[in-house]
Amino acid sequence: MKMKKFYKVLSVFAIPAILLLYSYAGGSPGGKSGSPGDGGATCTQCHSGTAQAQGGLISTTIPFTGYEAGQTYTITVSANMSGISKYGFELTAESAGGIKQGTFVVTDPARTKKVNGGSAVTHTSGGNVATGNAISWSVDWTAPATGTGQITFYTALNATNSNGNTSGDQIYTGSRTVSEHVANPQITSVNPDMVAQDYVGDVVITGSETSWNDGVSMVQFKLHDDNAIFFDAASFVVNSDKQITATMPSLENQQTGIYDLYVDDLMMENALTVTIANAIADNNLSSTISVYPNPAVNYITVKGLEDANLQIVDLSGRVYQSLDNIKSGQRVSVSHLSPGIYFVYLTKEKQHAVKKFIVEK
Repeated sequence: MKMKKFYKVLSVFAIPAILLLYSYAGGSPGGKSGSPGDGGATCTQCHSGTAQAQGGLISTTIPFTGYEAGQTYTITVSANMSGISKYGFELTAESAGGIKQGTFVVTDPARTKKVNGGSAVTHTSGGNVATGNAISWSVDWTAPATGTGQITFYTALNATNSNGNTSGDQIYTGSRTVSEHVANPQITSVNPDMVAQDYVGDVVITGSETSWNDGVSMVQFKLHDDNAIFFDAASFVVNSDKQITATMPSLENQQTGIYDLYVDDLMMENALTVTIANAIADNNLSSTISVYPNPAVNYITVKGLEDANLQIVDLSGRVYQSLDNIKSGQRVSVSHLSPGIYFVYLTKEKQHAVKKFIVEK
């Protein structure tokens, strides 16, 4: 009788153990990613063996410039190991100090699910079978708030021998660290970037990684060689975070030259050239003309217009050279010019074009 009672006791303990073993075929219980926040715990807490570090287990769509707050990226855990037909995994994301970060979004519920209060992802019972020896799981991850800093993704991977118990499996750990994107706002272009003193109209200012919708208080142009000489836009409209349309004031008495552009605390050097009145008349041919090399030393090549009349002028409008009926691709000597900024002014019948170039010695 005692022997029978002993077997009954064994069976009582054996049934939960078997259920526990097979439940892990449907995913990690959570907190087994090998991360600092999980206390370094991995699948070896339930499976025999010693965890081995393995590179290349985690890949992401986060660009090399870093993640941006609130943006969603795809994180993938993958493996390809000889002789392995089933795998399991857990994936989590943490900042320094083991703090869980970001939000995981399951995109393949047949093969993956969230665990550990939603701070990690693991496989399902239908998501542990390899194709050949390879397997991969993907999940979306939405980045945390600005200022979080570096994030490290951690995974623990179980490469099983499919013997139905916890022995003989090999556990691997991997990690991948990504940086937070640090914005670098800057002004990238002004169009047009060259106007005459009698210009009436707007210029369009374009930025990169700017946040002008938050408010702009100043659009100002300062002479590059003498910042005491400046003018403000007559008015401006913020079209978007990355574009401003500025209405130019009267430049009738404004000094000619090259101006730096200031939009609040952002500055773009050599953004706008102001020339003498009528130095830029009808500019409708300029897009078809090229002048090179630029900067130039001894000569320039003027290409794009046949049988045009050419003048080389400086910022003040002084004419240094005139040629008639030049050919497209013709070389023009500039060796006699002092270092500085000049313009090639072309006319043909009622059409005009102007191109800026620099002479260096």
